[in-house]
Amino acid sequence: MGVHERPTKGNVCFLKNLVTCLLFDINMSFADFLYFELLQGPVPAIAELLPYAEHRICARHIYANWVKTYKGDKLQAQFWQLAKSMNMADFRMAKEEMLQLTNDGYDALSQTDPKH
Repeated sequence: MGVHERPTKGNVCFLKNLVTCLLFDINMSFADFLYFELLQGPVPAIAELLPYAEHRICARHIYANWVKTYKGDKLQAQFWQLAKSMNMADFRMAKEEMLQLTNDGYDALSQTDPKH
């Protein structure tokens, strides 16, 4: 799914410089970008400004919404086993195990598109 690091001063500075350079190409100031992001939210704003970039939803965010309805230690463990699958064979096996635990939870995850 991806590795997340805590934001550091260097990460934030790099990201700000990257966005500033990208915005320079489309003739938009960083302040305009922040205002644009506040109006739409970060995901739609980035998707509109960088349409050719691949956008994915974080597994933690998918889980945060999913766990509101499907609770329990076994379901939580199975969700993360599914999310951390390293190849399609492991992913399919984890999906089958999820289906055995909960039909509704399986259906809900199947309807969730990990891409924005």
